[in-house]
Amino acid sequence: MTSKKVEEKTNLSKETVEKTEKVKKRTRAEIMRELKREASKIDVEVMNLTNGSFIYENGYDSIRMNEPGETAIVGLDLLLKMKNSPTMRKLFLSVVDVYSEEYELEDVLNILDLTRIYGDKILTLDCLDKMLEDGSVDDFAETLKNESPELARRLCQRAIYLAHLNKFDSMGKRSVVEREFNNAFIFKSN
Repeated sequence: MTSKKVEEKTNLSKETVEKTEKVKKRTRAEIMRELKREASKIDVEVMNLTNGSFIYENGYDSIRMNEPGETAIVGLDLLLKMKNSPTMRKLFLSVVDVYSEEYELEDVLNILDLTRIYGDKILTLDCLDKMLEDGSVDDFAETLKNESPELARRLCQRAIYLAHLNKFDSMGKRSVVEREFNNAFIFKSN
């Protein structure tokens, strides 16, 4: 039995429909204006990065989180009120997610002036713990030098807290933290 290859060429008509849609790229200034205008309609998820409870009250606005790592959903308008407070700058709270189809986390970090502090990370307690646990002592020391001072300080505070819970046992990394704070007794408990 012989088989014969049959090539079948189908000539499909190619119709190209060109839709000219002008997608206007918004400038940073336009995005900032829009975010300020729509702030009350945009929900943002924040996380407690402290080692205990976090409470913020300002008039009728409040945020309460009882545990480290706990999250809450707040309006962007509240975060804009908190923009210049130590709460945001000292990383007591971390912006974790934005619930909006039009705006991204990066846009919210820009309007809150936090991009320099966050770098390219989404700061969560898991992220901080991973930065503490992974890598060598030299990598950890380099991380503390290269990150923003606020993030480096929060990392050191997290290391001290975990050491008191017996969950951070790297003696080399402990000495790096002691040098960073210039305090040889920082890990000693009373």
